[in-house]
Amino acid sequence: LASERSRRLTLYSVRWLCCAVHVCVCAGLFVRSF
Repeated sequence: LASERSRRLTLYSVRWLCCAVHVCVCAGLFVRSF
């Protein structure tokens, strides 16, 4: 059960990290376009 929680937490962290990177890339392109 503990491993399941750990795996889920890791998956959530990876998803959040990917989302943050995507936002940073979009923001960078948006700023660069001006």
